[in-house]
Amino acid sequence: MTTKNTLFQFQNKLIFYEIRCTFCDENFQAIKLGNLLYTFWHIASRGHWEKMNYMAPTSELQYWKTWANCIIQDTIVENIPKVPMLDRPDSQPNEVLISILGELGKTLDQIKIINYDKNAVLWTCSYCSDLKLFVYFGTKLEAWDHITSDEHKEKMVNKCTEAELEYWKEWITNLEIMSMKYEKKDYDICQRLHGDIYDRQRNSPRVPLIDLPQPFDTKISRDRFKLVYNGNRELLSILKPCEITEKPVDVTCHHCPGSPKFATVWETMQHVFNEIHAQNINYIGTSKDFFHYKLLLKRVLVKQPLPEPREQTSIPKPTSKELCYKLEMCVLPLFPSSLFRETGKYCRGPTNRQILFIQSLRVREDVKFFEKPMKCLLCQLDMSNFSILDVARHAFSIKHLEKALSRCNMFFVEEFEWWMEKLKTSSNLIPSEPSESAEYYLGGLKTIIGNRYIPVFEKLTEKELNLISNVDEQKVRENEEVLLRRFGGCIYCDLWIPTPTDIFPHFFSEQHFEKVREHHPVKQFDVDDVMSLVKLCQKSDC
Repeated sequence: MTTKNTLFQFQNKLIFYEIRCTFCDENFQAIKLGNLLYTFWHIASRGHWEKMNYMAPTSELQYWKTWANCIIQDTIVENIPKVPMLDRPDSQPNEVLISILGELGKTLDQIKIINYDKNAVLWTCSYCSDLKLFVYFGTKLEAWDHITSDEHKEKMVNKCTEAELEYWKEWITNLEIMSMKYEKKDYDICQRLHGDIYDRQRNSPRVPLIDLPQPFDTKISRDRFKLVYNGNRELLSILKPCEITEKPVDVTCHHCPGSPKFATVWETMQHVFNEIHAQNINYIGTSKDFFHYKLLLKRVLVKQPLPEPREQTSIPKPTSKELCYKLEMCVLPLFPSSLFRETGKYCRGPTNRQILFIQSLRVREDVKFFEKPMKCLLCQLDMSNFSILDVARHAFSIKHLEKALSRCNMFFVEEFEWWMEKLKTSSNLIPSEPSESAEYYLGGLKTIIGNRYIPVFEKLTEKELNLISNVDEQKVRENEEVLLRRFGGCIYCDLWIPTPTDIFPHFFSEQHFEKVREHHPVKQFDVDDVMSLVKLCQKSDC
C-alpha cells in the first residue's frame, strides 16, 4: 500500500534515521539529524564546512553527489504489493488482452455492485500519479472505473498482461456470486415479511405497480406509498380516455382474484388505482413506479379537451366572517416557548415517581383549565376543554415529549417539578399517596427511524421463551435503575412504563410488535437488547 508518507520516505531516503553530527555540537552534545535529506542540507551548510576546515575525502563527496542525483530523478509511486493495471507489470504486457475490458464492464453493469463492494482499499495509480498529483482510490470499484478510463488506458499504451486481466476477471466473477447471494437473502426477507406474494407470475416486461419490484430494489414506505397513490388516484378520477390511454397492451394482474387481463393502458391504470389492487400488493412499490405513472398522467392531462366557456355571472363578494374564537399557543412548561426559561439542572425526561403520581390522580370536578381557547403547537391539539389533569397527561405523554425534545434537545428539571406542584395543590383533583419507589429518570424518548433493518426479528425461540418465564422479580427490582433508564418508555406504543416488572411483558408482547411493524420491521437487535437484561435477571437455579 502506498501513501504520501511512503513517497516522502522514498524522497528522504529512510525517514527517522538517527544521525548525529560529531563536527557540530551544542553544549557538548552532537546535533541529531532526523533523516538523510536534513543531513544533506546540514553537510552543505557553511557552518559545517567551517568545522571540517573545508576538507573531505573524495569518496565521501562522491557518495553525497550520487545520493543527490538519485533524489532529483523521477519518483515512482507504487503500491506494495503491486495492484494489477495500476502498477507496471514485471512481465511484458500483451496488446490484445486490454480489449476485453469492455466486455467485463458490460458484465459489471448488470450487477448491483453498490451493496457488495464495501471493502475499503488505499491504492494509487503509478501510471497517472506524479509528485504534483496523487491519484488515490478508496474502493476497488473506484479503481476499476479509473482503469477503464481512456486517459489511463492511454498511459498503459493499451497493453496489459494476462495475469492482470485474470485478477479483475476473478473480482467481477466473485461480485456476480455475491450479488446472487444477496438477492437470495433479500428475497427471503421479503418472503418473511409479505408471504408468497413474490412467488407469483410476472408480466414481461414488468408493469409498474401491477408486478412487484425485485426484492433488492429500494421500496418506499407504506405511508409514502398511500400518500402518492391517493394523489394519482384523485387525478385519474377527473381524466378521460384519449389516444394515449387507448394504446393496446397485454397485461395480466397475478395478485388480484381471477388474474384479470387488460387490453389497453386505460384499463391497466383504472385497475392499478382502484385501492383493492393496492391492498393485494401490500402497498409495495418504488419511486420509479410512481414516476412512470406521473409522466403518463401528465401526458394524458395535456390531451384533455378544453372546458367549454362558461357564462360570466356576477358573484357577490362574500362578507368577511371572523371565527367565534381563536386558538392561542400554550406557553406553559414542557410546551416549548421563549416565554419560559429556567437556569436549573437539565434532564432528559420525567421520573418514574412523577409518572406514577399522574397515573394515580383522579378528577374531583371536571373544570376547564384554560380561560381562553388553547392549543398544543407541537401536536396541533385543541386543549380548550381540557382539565388540568388532561393537560398534564398530555404534557407528560411520550409522543409530546419526543416532539419537544427534538426541538429543544433538553428539558429543565423545574419544568416537571412545576407541574407536580400544580397538580398537588389543585382543588379539582383527588389527592393520592406519594409513591415509595426510588426515583429514576425514564428512558424511551427516541425518534422512530423508518429505514429497513436487517436482520429482521421473526419470533421468540423456545430458549428465549424459557428465559422470559424464568425471570426473578427480586433481581428485576435489584436492577430497577438500569431497566427504567433504558426501557422506561415505549415511543411506538406512546406508553411510559414506570414499574420495572412491567417492562419485559410489554416489550415481548405481540401488541408491541404490531405497533413497531406499523413503522418498520422489528429489529432483531432491539429484541436482543431487551433479552440481554432478561439474562441478567434470571433465577439462580437456572
